[in-house]
Amino acid sequence: PEHHCALFGADLRCWGRNGGGQLGDGSRLDRTVPIPVAGLPPDLCIVKLGLGAEHSCALLEDGAVWCWGHNDQGQCSGSKGEHKRYHAPSPVPGVKDAVDVAAGNSHSCAVVSDGPTAKTHVLCWGDNLFGQLGRQGRMPSAPVDIPKTFGALELERGGFESCVRLDSEDLVCWGIDSERSGPVGVVLLPPTKVATGVQRMLKGGSRQCLVKAGGRFECRLISYLLGGSASSGTLERKNSSMAIMGDFLCIAPPGGIVTCQELLGREWDGNPAESSNVDNVLGLAASHDQVCAIQSQNNISCWSDVLLSQVEVKEWLSEAELA
Repeated sequence: PEHHCALFGADLRCWGRNGGGQLGDGSRLDRTVPIPVAGLPPDLCIVKLGLGAEHSCALLEDGAVWCWGHNDQGQCSGSKGEHKRYHAPSPVPGVKDAVDVAAGNSHSCAVVSDGPTAKTHVLCWGDNLFGQLGRQGRMPSAPVDIPKTFGALELERGGFESCVRLDSEDLVCWGIDSERSGPVGVVLLPPTKVATGVQRMLKGGSRQCLVKAGGRFECRLISYLLGGSASSGTLERKNSSMAIMGDFLCIAPPGGIVTCQELLGREWDGNPAESSNVDNVLGLAASHDQVCAIQSQNNISCWSDVLLSQVEVKEWLSEAELA
């Protein structure tokens, strides 16, 4: 995505590109400072955010998922009959008891539970041109069950693909990578187990990083999930924040300094020369051309020079999640 959102106390605010109304202010004007999202329930807390190319989704504490922005494939409304350029914030019909949410270019997904004793699983809705809904067929769809996702814990979205980490620590993915990386983009249908022993995962552009036991991580081109060279390393702290921007991986230990390194198949060395002056970091998030960090001074700092030779920082008060 080319936009970010953050919780400012109880208020959700977004900034960046707004061509599809993904900032939720009722306009299509780009914003350089955070502006409030209009129309969300004021009495319900936001648990998780999912940002797509031109739409946004929020998981609320009551288990409902609300989406807004570009809705040409029903990625916001989950309805074939409501495709339009801008969709105001509203709940997605048929999605309840959700515990996680993610958004791709033109589809959205949620981890849901059918009851206290039932296994969690994944629902997706919107476009299905590249199998984003876990099945064959071109037509966009209302929320549908994704097979082979029982025991779902955590979602990670991409442009035209999605992945879920299961309680077995298996990673299951479906769809196609948005960048068509490598000689041929890998289409994963039906949903396919691509890795085991996964304890954390993150996605950025055409790359995906998987964290396994001992904080050991590997980052690969999505098309090479089933093989090929990888950049790897070991986290200094297992709970370090990680974010991918383009071909760069950024890592910050709790309360530490952000370090970014290009993913070129080499071992992560945490080179201090590639460190930034952004410190006291509590969390990271990235788009394809920008990284943002929440700092312990209640600031959000964003920059677009991944080499960090010229860091441009903008600061706003913040108290919670960044996406």
